Amino acid sequence: MEFARGHFPGYYNIIPNGVDLDHFSPDVSPIDEFCDGKANILFVGRLEKRKGL
Repeated sequence: MEFARGHFPGYYNIIPNGVDLDHFSPDVSPIDEFCDGKANILFVGRLEKRKGL
């Protein structure tokens, strides 16, 4: 959380991990086009103006 505040100031809500890691495990190979040393951000949801995204 402190790391994020250093780069993205503002108010945050912490959302606990809701993924069953025993069921969804990273047992597949990474996608080559995303292994370029750059940061990747995944957003799962609906982009709506009211969400401020």
